[in-house]
Amino acid sequence: MGREKVFSDGCSRGVLYISNALLYGFTGLYYCFIQLYLYNETPHSSAYIGILLSIPQAVAIFAPLFWGVCADKARYKKTVLLIIVAGATLFYSAVPWNDNFWWLCFAMGGTMFFLSALGSLLDVISMETANEAKIRYGPMRLMGMLGYGFVSFGLSFLIADNLHVVFKVCSVMGVLCCICVGIMPNVKGHAHAKKMHFAPLLKGTELLALIGILATAQFAYGYYLNFFPSYLTHELAAPTWLWGTNVLITTLSEAPFYLCFDMIFARFGMKKILPVIIVATVVRYLLLAVFTQFAGILIIGLLTGFLSASLLYSVNYYVNQSITPSLRASAQTLVYAVGLGVPRMLSGLLGGVMTENLGTNYSLVVCAAVASGGLLLYLLFFLRKGKRLF
Repeated sequence: MGREKVFSDGCSRGVLYISNALLYGFTGLYYCFIQLYLYNETPHSSAYIGILLSIPQAVAIFAPLFWGVCADKARYKKTVLLIIVAGATLFYSAVPWNDNFWWLCFAMGGTMFFLSALGSLLDVISMETANEAKIRYGPMRLMGMLGYGFVSFGLSFLIADNLHVVFKVCSVMGVLCCICVGIMPNVKGHAHAKKMHFAPLLKGTELLALIGILATAQFAYGYYLNFFPSYLTHELAAPTWLWGTNVLITTLSEAPFYLCFDMIFARFGMKKILPVIIVATVVRYLLLAVFTQFAGILIIGLLTGFLSASLLYSVNYYVNQSITPSLRASAQTLVYAVGLGVPRMLSGLLGGVMTENLGTNYSLVVCAAVASGGLLLYLLFFLRKGKRLF
């Protein structure tokens, strides 16, 4: 695919920027507000809410692999992305139809069956397009970050005490996202004429080690997403808009990383960047366990909010640079399934029990301890053996 074909059919660079902003903003409707909806609008306890939040993450372990294979075999990857957006819109809009436990399991599980692959596939399309067109991917991902932050921030004011507004906004944004995906550049599936094999991916120790490091951090981040909003709005009695503000500040802290990504990696390399991110992640959750003042929580978000996204982005960058094109989408979805899906499922299942028995503060300390396991993996696979990531 030549550069002249990347922006064919009337597509422009601006379409990719807008698409990243809208699509990542769309994901924020679920990841930032489903917890508040369950705690405020349903009669279920923390333990049951933990189960409800873990079931979609169990689906997210396998669904991205399915969609990744579909994308690699499809004529155009954006066709699969369009199906994903439409399916996620349909199921998430159905969540408030009933507060029955089993209905919520069905609607949320269906939502995550589609939504869990959205980010990975969008990243693949954007990265491949950027590489072919010789343009920077960082600004595109920055637009996604801004979309996620500002949609969550604006909606936190709009919903007031009526969280059902989230699902109405979902329907509108879903339609807009489908339109954007329809006019995105055509990126072909590299393996549409071949049988897919995952064995080469599973033999790569570097990729598996990176997924393990990512998983330890995502367990902590999963607990944070699942239980920190209710802790903030219930135990600390903060208004809903403060959670939206925290999300915005956290995502805005990612901006310097994305803007300076190429320079940072060129100067320091992934081998030096990884341990800094891991140690800072551990410190982040220890600080969240200690600080209970609103100003302190917002400052922590500003200073450390970029850590989760930067680690995921670094792993995605490794995949794009080191994995053969025919397996790239599958590798990307393997990262999302095992590196995100499994730990977030466990954080949902164990998080409810931890919160009820230990409280949120001590649970955050446990999260910090789990995140520190990433440093051990780094020492074993990259430092001790002297391996190079590229």
